[in-house]
Amino acid sequence: MGRRRRRRKIRLKPRRSLPKIFQCPRCGETSVSVMIDRRKGVARVVCSNCGLEAEFEYNPYLAEVDYYSRFLDAYEEGKIGVEEEEESREGEESEGEYYGGEEVE
Repeated sequence: MGRRRRRRKIRLKPRRSLPKIFQCPRCGETSVSVMIDRRKGVARVVCSNCGLEAEFEYNPYLAEVDYYSRFLDAYEEGKIGVEEEEESREGEESEGEYYGGEEVE
């Protein structure tokens, strides 16, 4: 008499999911989130650390990662974030710097 065959165990591989929070190109923190509003037809990409943000037109075929890549491209091209940095630098230059409690010009 023969033995019963053992059933082969199926090992499930964990499915990799796409990230939901990304790294900011300006401040370097992992704090960029993508919010998609289908009713308004807008996808907003916002850094919760430095406040850098952009809005894109909603496309049902794109995922959060795609909007993040568009956000990176727009930042590298200078379409977002450059104006805010220049304004803050101008404000710092007009004020005197403080060193050890004394004003240095």
